[in-house]
Amino acid sequence: FFFHSIMKVLITGANGMLGSTLCRLYHNIHEVFAFHRDLECLTAYSESFSLQLMDTHQFQLLFRQIRPDLVIHCAGLTNVDRCEKDPELAIEANETVIKNIACSCTAETKLVYLSTDQVYGKTADYSEDNDGLYPVNQYGRTKLQGEKKVQELCSDYIVVRTNIFGW
Repeated sequence: FFFHSIMKVLITGANGMLGSTLCRLYHNIHEVFAFHRDLECLTAYSESFSLQLMDTHQFQLLFRQIRPDLVIHCAGLTNVDRCEKDPELAIEANETVIKNIACSCTAETKLVYLSTDQVYGKTADYSEDNDGLYPVNQYGRTKLQGEKKVQELCSDYIVVRTNIFGW
C-alpha cells in the first residue's frame, strides 16, 4: 500500500520559465501557492498571490498563513547587465529577499534555492567544495551571498547551481 502525502508547496517567480513549469508539475499532486509580481498568474496553482517579494511584511504574513512544507525560490534579478548597472537593486532582489525567505522557514520547511553557475567565476574547479568561488559580476556575487544566507539561516535546504536558457 502506497501512502502519498500532499504537501503545501510555495513557489516564488511563478510566472517565470522555471517557476511556471514547477507549478504545472506539482499542481496535480500538491497544494501549490504561486507567488508572482504580475496582476494574474499564468500557470496552474491552488492559490495565487501577486506581491513584491521585497515587501517583507506582506511576504511574512502570507508565509505564516500558508505554512508551507516546501519553498522553491525561483524569483530573482537574473539580468546580468541590470545587476551591474543597479548593484543595490541586485542586492535587494538576490540577497535581501532570500534572507527574508530563509528567516521565515521553520525546521519543518525545506527551502530550495535556485542559484547560478555564475558563482564560480573564472575557476576551473566546479566541484562542490566551495573553495575559490570568486564571481566576476554583480549577479554572481549576489547569488553567492544568497547561498550563504540560506546556509546560515536554514536547517533544511538545497542549493541548486544552474544556468537556465530559454524563452
